[in-house]
Amino acid sequence: HAMSVYLARSPGLVGRALREAGAEGVAMSTSVDGNGAVVAEDDFEVAELHQAEFAVEAVQRELRVLLDAVLDGMEEDSDDDEYDSDAFGYDRPYREPYVRDAAEGSAEEFRDASYGDMYGVNPLQRYNDGKMPGGKQSQGRRDDEDEDEYEDEDMYGFDHLDEYYGEAEREVDREMHEDRPFVAMMNAYEDKEDLQQTWKEVRNELIKRYGLEERNWYRFRYWPMHAWLRCKRLNAHERRFYTPERWAVIRDFYHEFVADDLAERPLREGERPRTYQFTTGESFDPPTVPIQTKYGRGLAAARDIKEGELVFKATNNTILFSHPHTWRKWIWALYNEVDAVTAPGGRAFPEYACDSMIWSWIQRLELGGPRYIVLDLDNGSLLNEGRADDPKFQDPNVRCGEEGGQCDMSYYALRDIKEGDELLCDYRTFALIDDWGEISL
Repeated sequence: HAMSVYLARSPGLVGRALREAGAEGVAMSTSVDGNGAVVAEDDFEVAELHQAEFAVEAVQRELRVLLDAVLDGMEEDSDDDEYDSDAFGYDRPYREPYVRDAAEGSAEEFRDASYGDMYGVNPLQRYNDGKMPGGKQSQGRRDDEDEDEYEDEDMYGFDHLDEYYGEAEREVDREMHEDRPFVAMMNAYEDKEDLQQTWKEVRNELIKRYGLEERNWYRFRYWPMHAWLRCKRLNAHERRFYTPERWAVIRDFYHEFVADDLAERPLREGERPRTYQFTTGESFDPPTVPIQTKYGRGLAAARDIKEGELVFKATNNTILFSHPHTWRKWIWALYNEVDAVTAPGGRAFPEYACDSMIWSWIQRLELGGPRYIVLDLDNGSLLNEGRADDPKFQDPNVRCGEEGGQCDMSYYALRDIKEGDELLCDYRTFALIDDWGEISL
């Protein structure tokens, strides 16, 4: 009842949430099953159902804001337990995940390891809240009640999270030590600190991957998908550049992907394209050359570049995704249909899928406009980041948009750049770095 009152006070809430989710064209009868998944009451296509899930997630985020306000008001005069948010049909609003100890990483890292939970609630948070066996609240119940009553709360087949992590850690440690090419790469590191950091990052990601199932790929968010593809493992060594021929393979496959996507689900009248090229037929020869840096592949000036000169611009090699699930399908198609046949080891080393993930960013093409996922299918993807206000970064020498203007997918020199200097741009000036969760990824 309390939620309906607040909904009535905000009539634009649902529409705004649907627009943000890219699901404004969805209309279907749905319900939520006992596992929290959206199910269609009629026979709808899978893609439509995914859109409905995105819409539900968007509405859920909006409701959390309102629910926070409701609960805060109640807590002023009442005991917390009396007004548990479950009374409204929702788990408590999201809080920082429980971290068992500092050695296991930051709260942000645990939040990223959501293992496919569609509302972004980490299993450790559920454990700490007593939603899983062994948690603080559930332990008291187990003193007096049969444990079997709560077996269905265990998402992973283990009685306690410690058992789950113990099993995952043992399997991952065995896999890493038996991966001879990886061990050889680690032994080749000259900097011991870099070696330890890389080993830790790869290990942590593989542990996250252990809790994922391939059959649930269509619900993977950004970081679970990153873990499934083993992108940290892939990027633990120096990566080769894409030749013009290899870029052509990717661009040709993109056109095949679009045709297959439209054949599977044609656009409705008035529906915006789910993915498209930024321009058609336009090309640009940038004054850049790919280079290897301490942090991976990058771009350098192929000649001296004058301040204000155009360095790079979006062309027909730049693709956009207006629908997040279409981007997810693109990554998965690369993983299954390109990586599986073009590289030694196939899907075990998904080069194209990982690179497309890492090189994608979120951007609004106009102020207040919808979000798009953007990806360059050329060497423009190698442009690395610089920040003037962060000592961990070098200063940027390239900006998106002309001075004083909005980023228009064209990049200009901030100052004179010498031939061979690495080109760097502050991503924060155009990319919505923290918005993957806002588009259900």
